[in-house]
Amino acid sequence: MTLHDIQTAVHVAKDKENKFGGYNYRTAEGILAALKAVLPDGATVIVSDNLQEVAGQIFVSATATITLADGIKYEATGHAMHPLQKKGMDASQITGAASSYARKYALAGLLALDDGSADPDGKDNRRALEEQKEFEDSQERQIAISRLSEAPDLAALARVWQSLPPRQKKDTAIEDAKNDFKAAFEAEPEETT
Repeated sequence: MTLHDIQTAVHVAKDKENKFGGYNYRTAEGILAALKAVLPDGATVIVSDNLQEVAGQIFVSATATITLADGIKYEATGHAMHPLQKKGMDASQITGAASSYARKYALAGLLALDDGSADPDGKDNRRALEEQKEFEDSQERQIAISRLSEAPDLAALARVWQSLPPRQKKDTAIEDAKNDFKAAFEAEPEETT
């Protein structure tokens, strides 16, 4: 069996779904499982990685190697930048994610796994994340302003304001709305009995 035969036999669907990003992807584990299923007797696959610094950035470089029974070796390398911080992850999780990403691309390169479309794993999703955050802030802002507008008097308005989280109290639109409602209550003539 040649590398060509292995590449032709290995098919790995993008069977994982990123619901937030709206795309499907494959994993290094999925690629390895498909590869092991077609390797001929006596052949091995080894995937290893190491860290290296390039121009002040840390990268994980992974190498995937297939060795056939007759000793012929084929290998490919994949790389992933290793960020020093990533929201919601500790240091070992960041390293693991970068390692997995580099290994996936080393294996994909070795097995010629490319469906010809743009790689969604490589998309810069920062703008989508910003838009999602802006939408969530807008929704929270509307709810807070609605709660303030429903206050029947100045005392109730003060209670609603005090119940808001500190970050909402710092929101200019919410604070402006509170001040407008407060001014309207203060402008109302007092009832005399």
